Amino acid sequence: MHRDKDIGLKILKIICSAGIIAATFNVGNLKNVRAEEIKENSNQQDVENGSNLEKEEQLEKSNEESKLYTNEQSDELQSFEEEKNVPKVEPISPVYEGVDYSAVYDYHYYMVNNPDVREEYPYNPSAVFEHFIRFGMSEGRLSSPNFDVKSYKNANPDLRAAFGNNLVKYYKHYVQYGQYENRVATGCETLQKTISSYNGKDYSAVYDYDYYKLHNKDLEKAFGDNDALYIKHFAEFGMNEQRQAKESFDPKSYRYAYPDLRAHFRRNYKMYYEHYINHGLRENRKDTTGVTELRNPLTRVNNEDYSKVYDYHYYIENNPDIKAFYGDDDAGALEHFYKFGMREQRKANDTFDVRSYRYEYMDLRSAFFSDYAQYYRHYIKHGAAEGRHTSGVTSLQGIITKINGIDYSKVYNFHEYINRYPDLKRLYADDDAGAIKHFAEFGMREQRKGNDTFDVRSYRYEYRDLRLIFRNNYPEYYKHYINHGAAEGRHTSGVTTLQNPVTVYGGIELAPIYDYYFYSSHYPDLVRAYGDDDVSLLEHFGGIGIIEGRQAKAQFDQNLYNDVKERLHPTPPPIVGTDAMINIAQRYSSPSPYLILVDRSRHKVGIFSGSQGRWGEVDYFLCGDGKASTPTVEGLFHIVNKKPYFDSGSARCWYATRIYKGYLFHSVLYTQTSTPTHIKDGRLGVGVSHGCVRLDINKAKWIYDNIPIGTTVVIYS
Repeated sequence: MHRDKDIGLKILKIICSAGIIAATFNVGNLKNVRAEEIKENSNQQDVENGSNLEKEEQLEKSNEESKLYTNEQSDELQSFEEEKNVPKVEPISPVYEGVDYSAVYDYHYYMVNNPDVREEYPYNPSAVFEHFIRFGMSEGRLSSPNFDVKSYKNANPDLRAAFGNNLVKYYKHYVQYGQYENRVATGCETLQKTISSYNGKDYSAVYDYDYYKLHNKDLEKAFGDNDALYIKHFAEFGMNEQRQAKESFDPKSYRYAYPDLRAHFRRNYKMYYEHYINHGLRENRKDTTGVTELRNPLTRVNNEDYSKVYDYHYYIENNPDIKAFYGDDDAGALEHFYKFGMREQRKANDTFDVRSYRYEYMDLRSAFFSDYAQYYRHYIKHGAAEGRHTSGVTSLQGIITKINGIDYSKVYNFHEYINRYPDLKRLYADDDAGAIKHFAEFGMREQRKGNDTFDVRSYRYEYRDLRLIFRNNYPEYYKHYINHGAAEGRHTSGVTTLQNPVTVYGGIELAPIYDYYFYSSHYPDLVRAYGDDDVSLLEHFGGIGIIEGRQAKAQFDQNLYNDVKERLHPTPPPIVGTDAMINIAQRYSSPSPYLILVDRSRHKVGIFSGSQGRWGEVDYFLCGDGKASTPTVEGLFHIVNKKPYFDSGSARCWYATRIYKGYLFHSVLYTQTSTPTHIKDGRLGVGVSHGCVRLDINKAKWIYDNIPIGTTVVIYS
């Protein structure tokens, strides 16, 4: 033991001589948390620490305890030093980076209250202070009889709000500010004035720290007694999780009690807390606890009251999927009803059955078809006042046969129509309004049988007079029978082939050279085009087939055939023109009744009307086409578009008609004025342009006004 003591003394002398133990101590490069940083971390909450009297009493008690601790620790440290033969050394001045920690650090006190430090550094005050700086503060160690970090934290809610569990900041705050502000730093074993504000908002109306901590045990392990973290959790998560935070405010009770709030907030529980804080308390809303069932479930939404067709409890109890999803959310259940439930024909109270209502009233089906939501709304707005029945009817009453002012009952029967066609039965099984609408809009055009007695094909086949009028417009046959045929006693079924095909065309009886059955059976292209339309087939023969020399009857007189052809299509007299250009024109066709030719070799334009092989002269005039270095493009083109004018350099070109890309018909060049008054270059009959075809302004305007888009233009030399 003496040998250990000697070694210890030698080491101490070496350390002292090296100057390691000094009046001022600076440990490594540890960061100093300045007062400015502490202030920045504070959220500026102004929490009072009690009256001046309370502070004086706390300080007096703290001073008395300090004297007692000093005597006790002195005896204990002396005993330890004697037991370990530790040489007595004087503590260093506890200054680190210019900050004096003596208000929160006492060497002897630190050694007595931290045995592990005492064992590790028995005679090294520098190392002990370094331990305090590096570890002691962050670990919340007792380091002075005048400062207990736990007490300091408990006593000062403004610091808890700013520092949370960062214990180092409490030590530093006391050193730099707290001791001068006479803040309580010892003897406070419980939290004082627990925090109920967060981010500048006071939650005290709905939040109590002790209640929240007691009733939310899952938070205690994470937060301990840190009231700043509890209020933070409540504000950021607890309200959304519907956690009750005060005995006097139950968010579920508050929600259940007030339907006006449920209509706005639904299940957004945070909004109920905030409403009570901001408005409910001031409005003296008292039902904040004890309400366990929804009061006055909602029936009104978007200014419509659905109470005549909707009851919340009935709706959720009779629709398990709704109950599972919405539970006690009456606002959500009502929203589902008006957005989806009515369309899905859901029964929402025990008195109104939308199917029964629809089945019973034919006038409503005619108006609403299968738009079920309209039936609910009709009853709310009109049906209830009209005393209409709402239940007990299980099949359609008074089948609809009339639509758009026409009664189709002579050619249509709902049940026969849908039973005959499976596609319609799937769509319109109990929808007589939809079925008659389909029949009127599509069924007649598709030649569908609307009842068992009227066959539109048979009706058409039998009556040539109707075919001459209606051709293949099938809806007109149905309507003719409704309006006239029934009264005339016309037959409506049993005929499967055309009767008496038409043979008169252009006032000439063609029967000697034409037979419908022969013509339709020998030319498949015509059958594909005209089907069994004898009127159209005859028109084809008289208008085209006879010109093409098609045979239309097994036995016929060729001379008679030729004679009829000449009568229907007289041979035209020879075309006589004033310019050879007309002969070139006969080779071309045009989508419009006009054709334009441009002869570059003669700088001449020709306009023709008629059709291929039959073009007649309209006009000829000179032009100024492209010069040798920028010739006008040659070929066959079609008019693309037009514009009233465009500018080229300092000139203006009027009435432009585009031939192809940048090539246009347009006027000669004018100065750039609002109207064509001054000609700048009026040359015609020569190659002069950059490729366009220049014309006298009157000719350019005639083309602009009269020649259709798409007209053929042929440019040649």
